[in-house]
Amino acid sequence: MNIDIAPTILSIANVAAPQIMHGEDLTKLMDNPEMDWRDTFFYEHLWPSSNRYYIPSTEGVVWNDKKYMKYFMNENRDNIIFEELYDLSEDPNEIHNLINIPEHQELQRRLQEEYTRIKKMVN
Repeated sequence: MNIDIAPTILSIANVAAPQIMHGEDLTKLMDNPEMDWRDTFFYEHLWPSSNRYYIPSTEGVVWNDKKYMKYFMNENRDNIIFEELYDLSEDPNEIHNLINIPEHQELQRRLQEEYTRIKKMVN
């Protein structure tokens, strides 16, 4: 992920990354490709829209090959515009939104719980 670039560059330069910096040093993974690495990440894009253009604020979680996204108006998390749920192993191009489809309720619940758990940590 792009959050790993700065810690990796600092490591190569033999400079300690600040404690508040997100991301990990990728040289660890390059040296040991079998090591445990992240399987989940939280995504957010909180760009405010204007009268000229519309970009919804977005938050979500990607867990292994599953993805849950929530879109809302200008950081108002109570004004949900739509949600998405994808199984990227079956649908890598994100064509078939699985949100609120009965046979995918357990996956939806799991990712919404993971989203809520991580959201509490980042606030």
